[in-house]
Amino acid sequence: MEKWQLLESVVKFRKERLARIRQPAPLAKPLEGGLIILHMVPEESIEDRATFHDGVLHVGKRQLKRLPLESLHRPDQSVYNIDGKIVPFIYELESRLEGYVQLFFDGTVESVTAFRPVEFLPTEELDLSLSEVIRDYLEIQQSIGVKPPIMLMLSIAGPKDLAADSTVTVKAKLELPPHKLHSYDEYSEDSGGKVLKPILDRMWAATGREGSPSYKNGKFNPTK
Repeated sequence: MEKWQLLESVVKFRKERLARIRQPAPLAKPLEGGLIILHMVPEESIEDRATFHDGVLHVGKRQLKRLPLESLHRPDQSVYNIDGKIVPFIYELESRLEGYVQLFFDGTVESVTAFRPVEFLPTEELDLSLSEVIRDYLEIQQSIGVKPPIMLMLSIAGPKDLAADSTVTVKAKLELPPHKLHSYDEYSEDSGGKVLKPILDRMWAATGREGSPSYKNGKFNPTK
């Protein structure tokens, strides 16, 4: 498959998923508010239609973590759908669906986290959380036999304009360009800082900032 065809296929996959992201089967409750969506798509799942059925079955729900934006969310019982295994996360005080992680049989990871308020403001804590959760997902992909390259895609959606402050607004849906991870070692070198820099810089730039402030003197060092 040509490079342009591969990229086109990955972007098409994301658009199809985003179109029905708020109520994935078989979950009964819809997702509300703004959403942070992370896709990690192995190239071999597009080119060779690879499958890791047995490996996916053995991944525990505690391994499939979501972005830790708040502490009152618990993983609910994992369930299966036609695509693979899905773990919903419930807000304990209101029994509200606040996100889920879908592990596809082809090794793809889809992680969705709801946020409130629906106006989006990036933080260094979010940069750190993204770096940590991507590391965790890569460990799962490696454990079930997924081979890089892996395409990382970050999207942000909300019913209102995303806003960095009262004077800067951007469109209510961001689909940041795919970024290719060539090897697992590439990510482990500096906690994913080098790999994530173009993604985080674009996320911050979309809300009117020069780039992510998590890079200090060229090093990835986000403030908690």
